[in-house]
Amino acid sequence: MINKKVYIIAEAGVNHNGKLSIAKKLIKEAKEAGADAVKFQTWKKGEITGEFTKSVSYIKKNYKTNLKRSDISDKLQLSYKNFIKLRDYAIKHKITFLSTPDGFESLDFVTNILKVPLIKIGSSELNHSEFIEKAAKTKIPLILSTGMSHFKEVRKAVNIIKKYQKNFTVLHCTTEYPVKPLNANMLSIKFLKDKLKVNIGFSDHTIGNTASVIAVGLGASIIEKHLTLDNDMEGPDHKMSLNPKQFREFVNEIRTTTVLLGTYKKEATLNELKALPNIRRGAVAARN
Repeated sequence: MINKKVYIIAEAGVNHNGKLSIAKKLIKEAKEAGADAVKFQTWKKGEITGEFTKSVSYIKKNYKTNLKRSDISDKLQLSYKNFIKLRDYAIKHKITFLSTPDGFESLDFVTNILKVPLIKIGSSELNHSEFIEKAAKTKIPLILSTGMSHFKEVRKAVNIIKKYQKNFTVLHCTTEYPVKPLNANMLSIKFLKDKLKVNIGFSDHTIGNTASVIAVGLGASIIEKHLTLDNDMEGPDHKMSLNPKQFREFVNEIRTTTVLLGTYKKEATLNELKALPNIRRGAVAARN
């Protein structure tokens, strides 16, 4: 069966620009758009970047600032106290709250305090075996992103997770912001599904909806797409994110795609059967 409901995650990420008020608006917009969950990123100072961490090309291109990479991380960081407020705000608006932990301390926080129902392991941690193992041991279903990786690395991470849980999902991902069509490589979804025999999803960094529609057609059970309040806001991810109007259209298109796919079988519909006697050839009388 292919027509199971696709789980749509509105990736708020750091599009709150370090402000609680913007983060709350992102939660509200995600709910109104029809997403199943809204996701942020949680880290303590020094967990995600160090003092000497160099900037990367997409940040330089999308975020016009002279700040060091570590200073950018500090500017975009939300406190644990604020994450508790956001979790409660999401509960109030009846949308699932998620946040990617970017270190061991943050993993403990999202697991034990926020009590998230899913743990997303970002592409940056794919080769961090100790971190993956600790997350898997929580027994909370994992979502493993695979940007910047070769299959050998993915398989190693998956084998660690399989020691502790069965119900997890691997996301095909290309870590570019935005991803050029030539680099999207959507058939990786089918490859990962065939080789790993686990649930497969898609973290979409492309412009537009087409890639996610293809992903659903290839069997993706989770789709993650960035959401922003305004594409003209300052920050590393706003330019390649969907604004609220676009995100509503995106959710509708994914839901429609699921319906269009139907089921894995071939049979006539009820309306076809009703019309069949008057359309197909058959024996008829030549005269009364």
